[in-house]
Amino acid sequence: MKYSLFALIAIFICACTDYQGDWEDKYGSRFAAAPEEDTESFDSTEDFPNCTIKKEGLVVKVKGEEVLNVCHEKRWYYGISVVKTEDDLPICSDSRQGFQAYLEEPKTIVQCDNGRWVSPEDVEEDAEEFDL
Repeated sequence: MKYSLFALIAIFICACTDYQGDWEDKYGSRFAAAPEEDTESFDSTEDFPNCTIKKEGLVVKVKGEEVLNVCHEKRWYYGISVVKTEDDLPICSDSRQGFQAYLEEPKTIVQCDNGRWVSPEDVEEDAEEFDL
C-alpha cells in the first residue's frame, strides 16, 4: 500500500512537470503558435501590406518560413510569437529572456524580462556607468 501510494505520487509529479517540453512539442522552441492554415504568405517582407490601424493584429508569414509576423500599432513585428491571451504564454524563463509575443486579447506586445512578461517599454535596460 505504501509503495503504490509512492508510485502514484511519483507518476503524478512526472506527468505534471514537463510544461516546457509540452509547449515546445506543440509550438516549437520559440513558442510561436503554429501558423493557421489561412495565414497569408508573401514572397518577402517587402511584399507585406502597409501596417495600418485597420490591419491591427494581422498575422502573416514569408513563404517557406515558419516564423510569424504581426501588425501592431502601425508597425510590423518580425519573427514574433502569437498567442491568444496572457494565460497562453509560457513561463518567462532565462532561456526566453528578450523574446517577444503578441497577445490577441488584449491586442498588445509583451516581452520576457527577468522572469516576467512586461510591456517592451518597461524592460529594464542595463545602463553602463562611467566615472568622469
